[in-house]
Amino acid sequence: MPEAEGRALLAELLAHATQLEFVYTHHWRPGDLVIWDNRCLLHRAVANYEMAKQIRVLHRTVVRETVPV
Repeated sequence: MPEAEGRALLAELLAHATQLEFVYTHHWRPGDLVIWDNRCLLHRAVANYEMAKQIRVLHRTVVRETVPV
């Protein structure tokens, strides 16, 4: 596939995947835990909390002997 065609396809796919009907925005509360699977979603951190007061802790977990697809 030519590069220009590939870029156009990626732009179309991104526009489709980021429609509001497919977007979940978490509104943080004390004690919340959010888990997601990076194999089947797009993740973007949004600074919708008091970043100066609250620490964002991330842990990456994988299942042993799984093969990325």
